[in-house]
Amino acid sequence: MSAGVLGLEPLLSYAYAPRLGIYRRFLHVEREAMTLPEGSVREELLRTLRRAKAELDLPGLGLGQGLLEELLSRCDPSGLALACAWASRGQKPFNLIATDFDETLRFRRETEAEVPPETVGILRALLDRFPQLVLVANTARSLEHARGLLVQLLGAGRANTSRVMVIYEGGAGIFIPGRGRHSRIPLYRELPQAVLGVLAQVRARLPAACLVGMDCPCWDYSLQADEFNLSLKPNYPAGSPEAVRIAHRLVEVLLDTLGEVVAQAEGLPLPEARRAARKQLLGEAPGDPPPPHVPLLEALRLLHYPGDAAVLTAQGLDKGKGLERGIEALGLKEPWVLALGDGGQDLPMFEAVARHRWGLPACPEGAHPEVVSWVRAQGGILYPPGRADRVLQAAYALGLCGQA
Repeated sequence: MSAGVLGLEPLLSYAYAPRLGIYRRFLHVEREAMTLPEGSVREELLRTLRRAKAELDLPGLGLGQGLLEELLSRCDPSGLALACAWASRGQKPFNLIATDFDETLRFRRETEAEVPPETVGILRALLDRFPQLVLVANTARSLEHARGLLVQLLGAGRANTSRVMVIYEGGAGIFIPGRGRHSRIPLYRELPQAVLGVLAQVRARLPAACLVGMDCPCWDYSLQADEFNLSLKPNYPAGSPEAVRIAHRLVEVLLDTLGEVVAQAEGLPLPEARRAARKQLLGEAPGDPPPPHVPLLEALRLLHYPGDAAVLTAQGLDKGKGLERGIEALGLKEPWVLALGDGGQDLPMFEAVARHRWGLPACPEGAHPEVVSWVRAQGGILYPPGRADRVLQAAYALGLCGQA
């Protein structure tokens, strides 16, 4: 596919968009004709309408009447326009959709915490209609949180099958339902013992460190019940002034606690260990001389989401490696992926898809600037915030093309 992003709205000016409207009107007239009394007038009208519909196939799709009518019942003009553009470029149907939650599937300012019903409906329809399709929730959330949300979105029957995989805590682990004791694949257990030991010690010290180091009551923040990552979050709406202030302070406490553990492990003075942690994980270290370089810290990552969270995790665990290992675990020989994301943590997933030539990236127009730039450069899809359903509708239409 050539470079150049496929935005949805400009596609509506293509020649097939007016044809779609005409086709819908034909269907309406045909339904009305069926209510007429039986006889030559009705039969002649129906023959004329069916002949006209056959001559008005949507360009590039090559679908028969039955599949076209199914398509029109599931997709709005934007989704169909994108599907036509894909089909005209020889795009093949996807067999895996990997998506983040949060701002990828919803627009918080319009829908609060809810995924729009249009997006929920097309996700369910995709799983019901295409038995070869796998849905991957590639998320920074804990496994329990992600599983609960999937059950809420898809229903327990769909969410509890091996066709709905979870990559949780930003690549720390994989969960594939229905495989018994092999369902959960904790990738973090493959890390060096020294790294696991440092994170275990930081976890053990954090509750007391927060009580001492935070300048607010303990109910203003929480240590998340993650399986591996150390995640601290303000108990205020994301992005609010209170959340921004508390999240910033949580970063300080997390770094100070890590500095204590590193000082003990490396035999360094505590102030120097804390400065080293700040330098290597945040890229800043006030004061002279420069702090010592600590190799152990090279294996760690600090993720600061202003006004939302502070997360300490390990290098080598990310959404891209999680997707690679997940596809390996599923046994997919020829994956063709539609990857949706919005934040910096989703970039490794997009990079993995591009590196293996596995498919296409997509993101909302208001995504992180680096994500938008990547999607543009890769010839991916930008969609309006909260309208992931349009891209998913196009995936549905493309799936029908594969059955034509």
